[in-house]
Amino acid sequence: MGKIGGLQHLQQLGLNLTSAQRQAILDFLSLSSENRKVVLDTIVKNAAIAKGMQ
Repeated sequence: MGKIGGLQHLQQLGLNLTSAQRQAILDFLSLSSENRKVVLDTIVKNAAIAKGMQ
């Protein structure tokens, strides 16, 4: 499944994305796998920090 096909699949699941959200997904997918891992690790760490602050 290509990048555009993946976005269409998300929309079929009922996720109506804004153009900025679509672009953010495309930008994420264009990263190298190592950089995607760094981004995801950062998101997970930030979520854990935020959860601890509740």
